[in-house]
Amino acid sequence: MLAIRILLIISIIWTSNAGITPCIEGQKLHNTDNGAIYLCIDRKLRHIPNPTTYNNLFNAWTYTNIVTATFNLYAQDSPLVNGAVLFKGSGPAVYLTDNSGSGATKKRWITNPTAFNKYDFDWAKINTYPDSIVNAIPTGNNING
Repeated sequence: MLAIRILLIISIIWTSNAGITPCIEGQKLHNTDNGAIYLCIDRKLRHIPNPTTYNNLFNAWTYTNIVTATFNLYAQDSPLVNGAVLFKGSGPAVYLTDNSGSGATKKRWITNPTAFNKYDFDWAKINTYPDSIVNAIPTGNNING
């Protein structure tokens, strides 16, 4: 009887925490049940929509494997922009294209090298665009790591 009560309590805790547990910033998780890969940004999992997007951003195909039951515990947000890139203008500020929240594409300033490295972004994959293009993209929330 005690074992049943313990299992009931665990299932209640598991269910009540579903979708609200913050993930670890910068962590990449691979759902082994469906093959999807996610990046934890703003303490929520964001689906990386395809290999092109992954290759545009990251150093290597490294991640932590999880199963759907674990994945479902984490808070989630909209997927990263299909084809998201790292970019900068003539200055040192580096940005990520993102659409979190409103759905409109915005640039998010990655505030320092420590934050950049925390997400395993690849310094060699930063695109340089004219300032007129960079300045025309609306600004979203900073990425502080």
